[in-house]
Amino acid sequence: MGGDETQTVGLVPDEFVEGYEYITEHICDGAPLKDI
Repeated sequence: MGGDETQTVGLVPDEFVEGYEYITEHICDGAPLKDI
């Protein structure tokens, strides 16, 4: 019945975290969104 499927809840890929940090850092610095 599909019991072999595993889901990871609450874990975020490192690439997403790095991208999020990059974007938020530039937003805090006042960079226009179109330049990010």
